[in-house]
Amino acid sequence: MNLPRFEKLICIAFFEVAASAEPPEPATFMKRHVGETMNFAAGPDSWPDFFWDALESKIRSAIIAEGWGIMDFDVSFLKGNADETWGDVAKELYSTKIFQVFP
Repeated sequence: MNLPRFEKLICIAFFEVAASAEPPEPATFMKRHVGETMNFAAGPDSWPDFFWDALESKIRSAIIAEGWGIMDFDVSFLKGNADETWGDVAKELYSTKIFQVFP
């Protein structure tokens, strides 16, 4: 998997969680800040991190479906990078946290 494919994977995962009918091009999405994009994510009172948890799970599942694994990635990672752009987050994940499981 290359970085552009990985960025597209994150973009699609986000817009599946956000239930958006038409995701933007990954290049456009990657310029937005994580926290800015999660402004819809109030979640139910009984599960305030619902959308953060759903996004983490969707990204992880998409990576696994490609035959890759990811380590040290959870909701606290996403929230800790809320001020970063999705592009910066994607680059960090791609360069330090994903690994090929099945060649």
